[in-house]
Amino acid sequence: MGFRRRLVLAGLAALLLASLVLATLVGNIPLDWGQAMLAIVQSFPGLSGVGGPVEPLVRTITVDIRLPRVALALAVGAALGIGGAAMQGLLRNPLADPYIFGVSSGAAVGSAAAAAAGFAALGAMSYPAAAFVGALAATFLVYQVARVGGRLPVESMLLAGIAIGSLLAAVASFIVYLDARRHVNLIFWLLGSFHTASWEQVAVVAPLTLLVGGLLLLESRRLNALLFGDETALSLGVSTDRAKAVVLFFVALLTAGAVAFAGIIGFVGVIVPHTMRLLVGPDHRYLIPASGLFGGWLLVTCDLIARSAIPMSEMPVGILTAFLGAPFFVYLLRRSRRVGSWG
Repeated sequence: MGFRRRLVLAGLAALLLASLVLATLVGNIPLDWGQAMLAIVQSFPGLSGVGGPVEPLVRTITVDIRLPRVALALAVGAALGIGGAAMQGLLRNPLADPYIFGVSSGAAVGSAAAAAAGFAALGAMSYPAAAFVGALAATFLVYQVARVGGRLPVESMLLAGIAIGSLLAAVASFIVYLDARRHVNLIFWLLGSFHTASWEQVAVVAPLTLLVGGLLLLESRRLNALLFGDETALSLGVSTDRAKAVVLFFVALLTAGAVAFAGIIGFVGVIVPHTMRLLVGPDHRYLIPASGLFGGWLLVTCDLIARSAIPMSEMPVGILTAFLGAPFFVYLLRRSRRVGSWG
């Protein structure tokens, strides 16, 4: 079984690598693939003169536009996949996703409030920073509301997340409604997109995804214990409330980083971990890295389709993931009714 799981991880890594190369070479503007590959090679330190000259336009499109976009899609997809795997394990429910505790709604309020107030102290990073703060604030609020007698029951976490998430979504919508023209970019962000991707954004999201994803991997034993319920986990020596708080905080960090720069991209956190659970099983030592690899592949591929399907135009990637994810979610919902929440 261990060999099979490692083989799946290796296959996912190869699939992801192929999608990264294809997404960098393909787009609305056709490029000479040889020149594009040469531009990528020459972007590495010490290799700037290897292979001969590269056309400036090819270098700009490849290195400054497509590569950061692909890298950001990879980091965001991995973050949502890992966050979804951890959240489904924490709640013992295949329908859970990283947004279930109001992270996306909190980010939307933060970004909308920054736009309404004209906050620009951090330049291009102003709105993402506000979205990040709003996402973490929403998670903290859910955590405080969900605590009952010093404990953190799963049911209370779910109900608090749904209630506060809905409230914050209404607040964000109201802010946008007050002055829709000023919030055109915010509306595009709410649909989920990588059209503003830059190396500065990658430099924030990629390390955050690697660091927090690694920390969640260290929590694998506790997540595995929580799958059997709080009483069994306690008998195995796991402090369940502490484990829940730590996992919730890590997932909030991952999701906040992803949403702050890419907007609200739905269903990735549901589709990815559930699919990977079918391939590698529920053990989070394998499920977390598999979800990161598959989440990165899925979002890189979806973004490639979204920006290439319509000539000289671009569909927000969140629309495409919703088209793919909604039927999958309905299937999961019907299946969970037949066989139980974890079936």
